[in-house]
Amino acid sequence: MALRAIHSVVAVVGIAAASAGAWWYQSRPQGPTEVAAPTGPARSGAAAPATAAGGGGAGPAAPRAAGVEVAKAERARLQDDAQSVGTLRSRQSVMLRPEVAGRVREIGFADGATVRKGQVLVQLDDTLQRAEIKQAQAQVSIAQANLKRNQELVAQSFVAQRVLDESNANLQVAEAQLALACARWSRMAILAPFDGTVGIRNVNLGDYVKDGADLVNLEDISSMYADFRLPERFQGKLKPRQSVQLQLDAFPGRMFKATVEAIDPLLDVNGRSVGVRAVLPNTMGEPLAQGGGRPGGPAAGAAAGSPARLSAGPGAPARVAGRGPGHRRAARRRPQRRGRGGTAGCRRSPWVE
Repeated sequence: MALRAIHSVVAVVGIAAASAGAWWYQSRPQGPTEVAAPTGPARSGAAAPATAAGGGGAGPAAPRAAGVEVAKAERARLQDDAQSVGTLRSRQSVMLRPEVAGRVREIGFADGATVRKGQVLVQLDDTLQRAEIKQAQAQVSIAQANLKRNQELVAQSFVAQRVLDESNANLQVAEAQLALACARWSRMAILAPFDGTVGIRNVNLGDYVKDGADLVNLEDISSMYADFRLPERFQGKLKPRQSVQLQLDAFPGRMFKATVEAIDPLLDVNGRSVGVRAVLPNTMGEPLAQGGGRPGGPAAGAAAGSPARLSAGPGAPARVAGRGPGHRRAARRRPQRRGRGGTAGCRRSPWVE
């Protein structure tokens, strides 16, 4: 019995010691090890004896270095740019509306035609207004005659000076009524406020339109505005006359150059972005370069067929790539085995500053 008790105690102590050893082995601190991929048959042959020796208990295998890709650092010109989606707008855009109600008597343009400043686009019926002008002209003639007669009578002391003053006032009233009638008559003609291209009219001959009704839109597309927004971190880098490159969905494979004209000083409260407006000349653009790949180079794209002038109206989308304040020298570096530490800058895959 005593021998059996001793065996039980020894078994319990052995199990406890084995458990403590296993816990210590699993929770011990381990340092990082590097593993290198074999580069040739010689290294593979050398690794086999080491593995066999390690398996035989001669000692832990020596840590192996990790495999890396080595490339020479080069100097290249990186461009700190930002990309955004903007909207094309006409340089000037207006919806023509009458100030008074009337019936359309004449339409002086064709849909989509180019018009000049001061050209009559829509003429309303002005019969009543022309009659009022003739009536006012007659009253002016009567007032002028009365004034002239009273001047002669005052010179001969036949009437008092008060009569002459009243005649002069009546003439001024008649002239004011004539000017009012002419102003009413001028409002019956809707003129083009600037040179541009008209859209599609919303009225026809004989239509009765109320004041404020939409007649036709007029767009000045000799040059266009590209409005877009950028994160607020670019606000300190944005300056007027910086170059902007645009790509339009209507003209795939072509690149258009614009210039920053204005920067909104008020940041958007919701998106924390700054508004930028660039001026885009209405030209045919340039074809995109094929397979650029170098930092700061143009984006790759397929060249389009015969180009055409821009005719996009308000709301046309545009992809904007704005250049930063300037170019700077940067090192192109791929991962290397050894080297000095540094701070990464601009990234243009697979390039990094």
